[in-house]
Amino acid sequence: MTHPLTARALEAADKIRKESDGRFELKVFPNNQLGGDTDMLSQVRSGALEFFSVSGVAGLSTVIPAGSMYGIGFRLA
Repeated sequence: MTHPLTARALEAADKIRKESDGRFELKVFPNNQLGGDTDMLSQVRSGALEFFSVSGVAGLSTVIPAGSMYGIGFRLA
């Protein structure tokens, strides 16, 4: 619950709930409660989840080849 991503997601969920007057509720499931990245990607594809935070590639490149291009260095022109 203290991981920065979880802490910020919980803050965002609270702010979204307040600003939408409770019409939208974002539920946060930390510590792989819904499975690992590959499991959650499968759940998103089947419609069981609406979205998830991808850490690294998470098998995304098997679905979207460009998804394997993370952490590539770049320079500003």
